[in-house]
Amino acid sequence: MPIRIRPMKAEDVETCGRICYEAFKGISESHNFRPDFASAEAGIDLMRMLFESPNTFSVVAEQDGAVIGSNHLVEYDAIRAVGPITVDPAALLN
Repeated sequence: MPIRIRPMKAEDVETCGRICYEAFKGISESHNFRPDFASAEAGIDLMRMLFESPNTFSVVAEQDGAVIGSNHLVEYDAIRAVGPITVDPAALLN
């Protein structure tokens, strides 16, 4: 079950958005915080925005052909950002 890192594709956006929502929801709920994303659609919108940005390099982690997480490097002018880094909570159980 090796994990492979590859560039994100358009068909990965929805899966990565759902994973982003679920991962952050789990953290928020465990600490009784308000969720970062109101819905899975909000996570999908964020992933789509990052994927479509010419200033962002997005990658996914794949295990057994299934996307289990993502990360992004955002390169603007002098400012760089990494994230959000997400891992499917269900993948952590395996």
